[in-house]
Amino acid sequence: MFCLESTLDSLPEDYMYALLALNEFWVGWGEEKNSQNIIQGVGNAIYPDVYYSDENLKMVMNSHREWLSKEMASLISKTAGPISKA
Repeated sequence: MFCLESTLDSLPEDYMYALLALNEFWVGWGEEKNSQNIIQGVGNAIYPDVYYSDENLKMVMNSHREWLSKEMASLISKTAGPISKA
C-alpha cells in the first residue's frame, strides 16, 4: 500500500504520462485485475481522448486514494483486535 501511495505522490505532472505510470505500477505489482486501475480499451470502450485527459486523471487519482484509505482502515481494524485487560 505504501508503494501505491508513493507512486500516487510522485506521478508525472503530464496526465498522459501519469496514467501510463499508474498502469505500469499495477502491471509491475501483478494486481491489475484486482485493482482500481482501468486500462484504456481493456474490458471497456473508453476512447483515448476521454481516458487520456486531465479530468480522468483526477478521477482516477481520487478513486485510488479512496480505495487506499479503505484498505488501510480495513487492515487497521483487523490488526487492532480486542483490547486485553491486564
